[in-house]
Amino acid sequence: MEARPTAAAERITAVIVHFGPWATTQRTLDSLRRHGRGLEVRIVDNGGEAAPRGLERTPEIAVELISPGRNLGFGAACNLGARGSRRPWLLFLNNDVEIAETTLEALAAVLESDRSIAAVGPRLWDPTGAPLRSIGRAPTPRRVLFENLFVPRLLPGIPFFHGHHTAVVSHASAREVETFLGAVILVRRSAFEAIGGFDERYFFYAEESDLFERLRQAGGKIRFEPAARAIHHGGVASRTVDQKEIDRRLHEGLRLYARRFHGANGEKRVARSLRWGATLRWLLSFLEPGPRRQARRRRYADIREMYRQE
Repeated sequence: MEARPTAAAERITAVIVHFGPWATTQRTLDSLRRHGRGLEVRIVDNGGEAAPRGLERTPEIAVELISPGRNLGFGAACNLGARGSRRPWLLFLNNDVEIAETTLEALAAVLESDRSIAAVGPRLWDPTGAPLRSIGRAPTPRRVLFENLFVPRLLPGIPFFHGHHTAVVSHASAREVETFLGAVILVRRSAFEAIGGFDERYFFYAEESDLFERLRQAGGKIRFEPAARAIHHGGVASRTVDQKEIDRRLHEGLRLYARRFHGANGEKRVARSLRWGATLRWLLSFLEPGPRRQARRRRYADIREMYRQE
C-alpha cells in the first residue's frame, strides 16, 4: 500500500543547502523521500556537483532546485530557500544528514506542544550508531577563552569553566538549551520571520547560535528533543574547502557573534582568546609525534599570521 503524507510533513518546508558532492545531498534527499512524504523541499545550490536532471519529478515530495549562481554561505542560502514559504514550519538541513523514520513527527510534536517554543533540534548520531554531541552553549567571550586554553578539559566537572563547543550537557532527556548543532533545525516560521531569519553576515559557523540567541531574546524557547534522531555524516563538504578558509570563516563567525551580543570589548576579548589559542596549539604541535605534526604547525602558524595582518 502506498504510504500517505504525514500530518507533520504537510506542514513543513525543508531547506537543504547543497555544497560539494551531489551524492551527499542525494542521500539527505532520499531520507526525506523515505520518511517525509508530503514535504515541500527546496534545495539551494551553493556550489559543487550539479544535480541530476529530472530531480523535481518525484511522487513522494515536492522538490524545487534554487541556483543563486554563487556560494551564498549557509545562513543566506537558508533564507533564500525559506523565502515565500507558506507552510508554518521550516526544516533547515545540512546536506550531510539523514533523518530517521519518526524524526519529523517527534520534532513537530514539540512545536505543537507549546507555542512559545521557537525551534527544536534532534539527537545526532554518527553513521556507525555512536552518539554525537548535539547540544552546545552560546559562544560568550568567557567560554571562548576557556575553550581556547583547554580549561574545560582540565576542569570538566565544573560548569562555570565549560566552553561553548565542549560543554558537558546531558543528552538523556528533552530540555531547553541555549544552542544545538545546526545540522537539523525545525523552526516556527512566524518566529523565524519575526527576527528576520538568519543573519547573512555569517558565512558559516555561529550562525545558528546567533539565530537561537535572537529567538530567545524575542521570547522564544529553544528545545532539544532526543526522541528525534538523525545521522550526521559530518565534514563531507568541508573537505573540499581549504583549511585556511575554514579557519578564517570560523574566527569571523565567533568575532561577529561577540560583537553583536557583547559589544566591541567582547569582540576584542574573543579575538585575543583565539589568538592565544592558536599560539598555544602552535607551540604544542612541536611536541606532537607522527605525520600530523607539520600540518597542525602550519595551520596554527597561518592563524597567527592572520592576526598579525590586522
